[in-house]
Amino acid sequence: MERKYLIIIAVIAVVCIAFVALFFSGAIHNGSFAVEGTTFGPGTYVVGTDVPEGYYSFDGQYDLEGNAEFKASSNGGLTISNDDVKLESGAKITIHEGASMKYEGK
Repeated sequence: MERKYLIIIAVIAVVCIAFVALFFSGAIHNGSFAVEGTTFGPGTYVVGTDVPEGYYSFDGQYDLEGNAEFKASSNGGLTISNDDVKLESGAKITIHEGASMKYEGK
Protein backbone atom coordinates (compact mmCIF):
# COMPACT_ATOMS: atom_id res chain seq x y z
CA MET A 1 0.00 0.00 0.00
CA GLU A 2 2.85 2.43 0.80
CA ARG A 3 4.49 1.86 -2.57
CA LYS A 4 1.24 2.81 -4.31
CA TYR A 5 1.17 6.16 -2.46
CA LEU A 6 4.82 6.84 -3.27
CA ILE A 7 4.16 6.28 -6.97
CA ILE A 8 1.15 8.62 -6.90
CA ILE A 9 3.17 11.32 -5.10
CA ALA A 10 6.05 10.91 -7.59
CA VAL A 11 3.71 11.27 -10.59
CA ILE A 12 2.11 14.39 -9.11
CA ALA A 13 5.55 15.87 -8.38
CA VAL A 14 6.76 15.23 -11.96
CA VAL A 15 3.61 16.84 -13.42
CA CYS A 16 4.00 19.90 -11.15
CA ILE A 17 7.69 20.30 -12.00
CA ALA A 18 6.96 19.97 -15.73
CA PHE A 19 4.18 22.57 -15.52
CA VAL A 20 6.41 25.04 -13.65
CA ALA A 21 9.25 24.51 -16.13
CA LEU A 22 6.95 25.09 -19.12
CA PHE A 23 5.39 28.15 -17.48
CA PHE A 24 8.71 29.83 -16.71
CA SER A 25 10.16 28.98 -20.12
CA GLY A 26 7.27 30.82 -21.77
CA ALA A 27 5.74 27.75 -23.44
CA ILE A 28 2.71 28.24 -21.20
CA HIS A 29 1.67 31.79 -20.42
CA ASN A 30 -1.32 33.88 -19.49
CA GLY A 31 -2.17 37.53 -19.70
CA SER A 32 -1.23 38.41 -16.15
CA PHE A 33 2.24 36.89 -15.90
CA ALA A 34 5.31 36.34 -18.03
CA VAL A 35 8.98 35.99 -17.14
CA GLU A 36 11.22 38.89 -18.14
CA GLY A 37 13.00 37.97 -21.35
CA THR A 38 10.14 35.87 -22.74
CA THR A 39 10.02 36.22 -26.53
CA PHE A 40 6.75 36.05 -28.46
CA GLY A 41 6.80 35.13 -32.13
CA PRO A 42 4.44 35.80 -35.03
CA GLY A 43 0.77 36.03 -34.16
CA THR A 44 -1.82 38.38 -32.70
CA TYR A 45 -1.80 39.13 -28.97
CA VAL A 46 -4.16 41.13 -26.75
CA VAL A 47 -2.46 42.82 -23.81
CA GLY A 48 -4.00 41.75 -20.52
CA THR A 49 -5.44 38.57 -22.06
CA ASP A 50 -2.61 36.88 -24.00
CA VAL A 51 0.37 38.85 -22.70
CA PRO A 52 0.80 41.02 -19.58
CA GLU A 53 0.94 44.81 -19.49
CA GLY A 54 4.45 46.18 -19.38
CA TYR A 55 7.48 47.08 -21.45
CA TYR A 56 8.36 45.25 -24.66
CA SER A 57 11.08 45.46 -27.30
CA PHE A 58 10.19 44.73 -30.92
CA ASP A 59 12.35 43.21 -33.61
CA GLY A 60 10.91 43.34 -37.12
CA GLN A 61 7.55 44.42 -38.49
CA TYR A 62 4.46 44.64 -36.28
CA ASP A 63 1.07 46.38 -36.15
CA LEU A 64 -0.35 47.91 -32.99
CA GLU A 65 -3.91 48.97 -32.17
CA GLY A 66 -4.61 50.58 -28.80
CA ASN A 67 -2.66 52.42 -26.12
CA ALA A 68 1.13 52.35 -26.03
CA GLU A 69 3.93 54.68 -25.01
CA PHE A 70 6.95 54.93 -27.30
CA LYS A 71 10.31 56.54 -26.57
CA ALA A 72 11.95 58.91 -29.01
CA SER A 73 15.48 58.31 -30.22
CA SER A 74 17.70 61.11 -31.52
CA ASN A 75 20.30 58.83 -33.05
CA GLY A 76 21.11 60.92 -36.14
CA GLY A 77 17.55 62.28 -36.31
CA LEU A 78 14.32 62.02 -34.41
CA THR A 79 12.82 58.51 -34.65
CA ILE A 80 10.56 56.35 -32.55
CA SER A 81 12.32 53.56 -30.68
CA ASN A 82 11.13 49.95 -30.76
CA ASP A 83 12.76 49.31 -27.38
CA ASP A 84 10.97 49.69 -24.02
CA VAL A 85 7.54 50.27 -25.58
CA LYS A 86 4.95 50.35 -22.78
CA LEU A 87 1.85 48.40 -23.79
CA GLU A 88 -1.37 48.97 -21.87
CA SER A 89 -4.30 46.65 -21.29
CA GLY A 90 -6.55 46.16 -24.31
CA ALA A 91 -3.88 46.90 -26.93
CA LYS A 92 -3.76 44.45 -29.84
CA ILE A 93 -0.37 43.57 -31.34
CA THR A 94 0.14 41.62 -34.55
CA ILE A 95 3.68 40.32 -35.02
CA HIS A 96 4.48 39.52 -38.66
CA GLU A 97 6.49 36.52 -39.93
CA GLY A 98 10.17 36.80 -39.09
CA ALA A 99 9.53 39.33 -36.30
CA SER A 100 9.27 39.00 -32.53
CA MET A 101 8.61 40.93 -29.34
CA LYS A 102 10.42 40.48 -26.06
CA TYR A 103 8.87 41.11 -22.64
CA GLU A 104 11.15 43.45 -20.65
CA GLY A 105 9.06 43.66 -17.46
CA LYS A 106 6.59 45.92 -15.73
